[in-house]
Amino acid sequence: MTKKTPPRSRARDSEATKRAILDSARIHFAQDSYDRTGLREIAADAQIDPALIIRMFGSKDHLFEQALIEAVYPEIVFEERANCGDRYMQAFGKSTTDELDHFVLLLRAANMPTMLPRLEEIISDHLMDPMMEWMGGEDARLRAKLVTIFICGLMIHNIAAGDSPLNDEDMPRFTKIGSKIIQGLIDGTDAGLMTELGLAVSEPAQADKPRPKRVKQASSAKTPTKKATRTARKKT
Repeated sequence: MTKKTPPRSRARDSEATKRAILDSARIHFAQDSYDRTGLREIAADAQIDPALIIRMFGSKDHLFEQALIEAVYPEIVFEERANCGDRYMQAFGKSTTDELDHFVLLLRAANMPTMLPRLEEIISDHLMDPMMEWMGGEDARLRAKLVTIFICGLMIHNIAAGDSPLNDEDMPRFTKIGSKIIQGLIDGTDAGLMTELGLAVSEPAQADKPRPKRVKQASSAKTPTKKATRTARKKT
């Protein structure tokens, strides 16, 4: 008797569909811009009906916001603390197409006056605040800001300069220096580096400190902004 293959769960199918939509949206929004991208193009590459995008995300605006949230929270950022500097330099020193798409997407949003306030909230809520908590120690906000600026600088260089002009002898040195700076900022325990930068020296963090939880897919309903949340708290 032939054994039947159990059907895939609806939840799994739904997550796979959302993943396909977000991947397609990221590519189109980054390469073609928000205004020039239509839901039909996104749906065609995701191999789904355009109506399914509205059902899952509510609108093109909300889909764009979800793509931005994913763009500011690359998985590699909050992996194990040890050797983060090396991993960051390997990942962002010569970025892949996906990572560059994420960064270009953020640049496009920064040039949209209607989206800029929301982008600032997304970066604060989904990158800076989690990174500051994850780093811990003294001057965590300043250190987190410096790390993100360093990474952004690497990615801008990749976009503008393409292949690095550094020769085979200089590139390992560049990677080693960048890795040491990033790791030093993440840990905050290198007294020499922290003093040179004018930052407070931190106590060593717990090696098993958990990473921040991955941002969950929001519902299609518009989430309250940080400003609205603060106003509500004042009223109560």
